[in-house]
Amino acid sequence: MAVFQFMSFELRKRGAIRPSCPELPSQCDSQPCMNGGVCSEGWNRFICDCTATSFTGPTCGKDATTLTFNGSQHMLISVPEESRTQTEDVTLRFRTTRPLGLLLTTSTEQSADRLELAVAGGRVRLTIRLGDKEKVLVAGQGLNDNQWHTLQFSRRGSGLKLQVDDDTPARADTVLGKQNILEFRTMHVGGLYHVEEEIQMTNTVPNFVGSMQQFSFNGHPYFEMARSSGGGYGGQQ
Repeated sequence: MAVFQFMSFELRKRGAIRPSCPELPSQCDSQPCMNGGVCSEGWNRFICDCTATSFTGPTCGKDATTLTFNGSQHMLISVPEESRTQTEDVTLRFRTTRPLGLLLTTSTEQSADRLELAVAGGRVRLTIRLGDKEKVLVAGQGLNDNQWHTLQFSRRGSGLKLQVDDDTPARADTVLGKQNILEFRTMHVGGLYHVEEEIQMTNTVPNFVGSMQQFSFNGHPYFEMARSSGGGYGGQQ
């Protein structure tokens, strides 16, 4: 049986109406987000953004999972079925002394599509290829300083946005192939290897050497998910 609730309204001058419910107090006044987390107002609750910190959890009070890569290791993430997306949101924190290293790339056996993020020349370089179209964006500089840096990438169809830390975002609106649909089945973090033959598949970007935290792809915090499930990351020793 459906339950309905009715809200009373009070007539005001000039024919306007307003709900008679009292204004809710600010949820962020108590400063619930710890360790540099940023608080925002939700519906009758606070929301802590821990993206630019080394912490996670509802109030940024839990140490974030940190993976350290030595150049012979990588993390392979396989999604249950072929993904086809027109929007992506990627967040990743990294620390390195190397000017060149692969952070993330997607792959599929069905096409040459890929979304790749790498440190290149001490900057973050994004390469996205859909069908026969490819676009490159770069952001940041001097990022191989052994300090933590936060990168955020978002795509909405043909609109691209890449940002590092609090720098001005790099943006592009570009024509991509295949109705702007990215196909992928796997994500490679920190390196790209052909497991069966144990050979490196990319000659253009070496494997990453350094540490990573806070990897999230379309809302899925994969490092935290791997820790919760007891999963790990692999590589050639």
